[in-house]
Amino acid sequence: MADRLWQRKEQKQPSLETVKLKSSGRSLNTVVDSGVEVSVIRKAVVPQYDGTGSQIKLTRAFGQQVTAELAYVPLIAAEGSPYVRSEAVQSAVLCAITDKLLDGTDALIRPNDYAQLLEERV
Repeated sequence: MADRLWQRKEQKQPSLETVKLKSSGRSLNTVVDSGVEVSVIRKAVVPQYDGTGSQIKLTRAFGQQVTAELAYVPLIAAEGSPYVRSEAVQSAVLCAITDKLLDGTDALIRPNDYAQLLEERV
């Protein structure tokens, strides 16, 4: 039994994929998160956005609920391949806007949304 407990401690947790996005020229520290149903972005980093007039309740990992506004936010994948366009193109991504993200994280993006932003680079 002690051997099994030791193995659990030694197993590495999966690392989160962090990527750089831009919105209106501002760089965003972003985590690709397969656990979110909608991409989430910190309100302070997107002062202008196209609100939908709708709200959504987000449930944090430990059960706390937060109400967020839904909005289309112009985003660009600032890094990653492929990249063959001479000029970056912003895409409007549906996001939940909140100030309740962890410090150091500007956004959580769904893998499908990030893949779409990468496709826009071609």
